[in-house]
Amino acid sequence: MVRNTNHLKIRLNNYCILILLQHVHTVLPVAKLELIPHHASALAGILNFHGQAVPVYHLSELINDSMPEYDLNTPMLICTLSIGLIGLLASEVVEVINVREEMIQKPPVNEAKPYITGLIEKEKWSAWILDLEKLFKTHHFSLEEIHD
Repeated sequence: MVRNTNHLKIRLNNYCILILLQHVHTVLPVAKLELIPHHASALAGILNFHGQAVPVYHLSELINDSMPEYDLNTPMLICTLSIGLIGLLASEVVEVINVREEMIQKPPVNEAKPYITGLIEKEKWSAWILDLEKLFKTHHFSLEEIHD
């Protein structure tokens, strides 16, 4: 039996990235964030989301890419992970797509980026599949102190 999964296709700089839709709680326009001094540069700030403090990260910093320019149209993805709610800043939300298992190619072995779990190449675009749980488990700064 072939498995289908829904993914949110986003753009970050020149990359197309797919994130499992089940992790995406909601997408909001960029909001005013409370800045936290002396924290990793990947942390953009804290969002008050319905009374809950949600850390918001620059996705570009987490994947070691250049920081895009943000404006009032910048989307902020609120995602549900095992560590709790987190926010991610991206360049653009493109669409929700259904991915069939046979569409996914194995990524090149890259020990520095174990959070890339697959590649999809279409005629007009290509994207890599980002495993958010792996991204946050492999990142060097401690998220527990931010989530406490």
